Amino acid sequence: MFFRALLKRHQLIQCCARCLESRKMSSNSNAVNLSYYSYEKKVDGALELQPIIILHGMMGSKQNWQSLAKVFGKSGRKVLAVDARNHGESTHTEEMNYFLFRDDVLRLMDQQELEQVVLIGHSMGGKTAMTTALTNPERVSGLVVVDVSPAMSPNVNKTPAYLEAMLRISLSFIDANTEDSNPAMSQVRRQVLDDLAVAVQDEAMRHFLASNLTIRDNKLTWKCNLDAIINNHKELASFPEFEDEQYYGRCLFVGGSESDYIREKHYPVIKSLFPLAEIQHIPGAGHWVHSEKPRQFIHVVNKFLSDSGL
Repeated sequence: MFFRALLKRHQLIQCCARCLESRKMSSNSNAVNLSYYSYEKKVDGALELQPIIILHGMMGSKQNWQSLAKVFGKSGRKVLAVDARNHGESTHTEEMNYFLFRDDVLRLMDQQELEQVVLIGHSMGGKTAMTTALTNPERVSGLVVVDVSPAMSPNVNKTPAYLEAMLRISLSFIDANTEDSNPAMSQVRRQVLDDLAVAVQDEAMRHFLASNLTIRDNKLTWKCNLDAIINNHKELASFPEFEDEQYYGRCLFVGGSESDYIREKHYPVIKSLFPLAEIQHIPGAGHWVHSEKPRQFIHVVNKFLSDSGL
């Protein structure tokens, strides 16, 4: 209890040391505005609970976290599920790296007038959350990293083939201006899934990639900026190098027991950057641990938040 109180006091001092105005990211022309869902239920005593920002993985979107965000928001805390740049409904740009992702998150926090938040990030979103915590620890009251380590991702050689398979699919067969050429979205999705099967053997992955289909300006297209993601994939699969930075806030790494993203070989680098990190694996879960085992995931995260006083 004494250590927790001391840690909170240290974080408070860090926050008070710099006023919010001096950190406004709106003046940073590299930061973009992010699309998000916001969930908040008025509950007595909830003012003490830290807000949460949820960051999805590569090729994901805020919709992937919609149901879980609502669950976390039932406690009364504010929860934002965010689209990363070049994903979902957020701004598309040519540039992508974890420092730009960090700047986008900080801009959103400033726009929402959030002094501190708990960051929950899966895969690419987890690396964004780690980068933000390491470079701006005074803004991060707690960290939940979902099935990723501060290291090169194990799927680095597979993902480009998946993305290029999406890029090769012709989406010109649908035009919402004419009824005859506007088949039901379920039929379109089946055709896209069949096309993806040539390069993507994993059925779950095919459905995940196909979830990026949307109709925009009366045309079938991808929600994500495929060109930018392909061009920046190597950087997104890796993790920035940090020499002196460490995050001393409360931190949970939660992975799937069937996944290769958080293994024992990663523990030393995790502990070197996040000395207070707890590491847990949910039995029977793979890389999408939060969607494969949602009840267990919610229990683990809520217990961490409660035990950490967040």
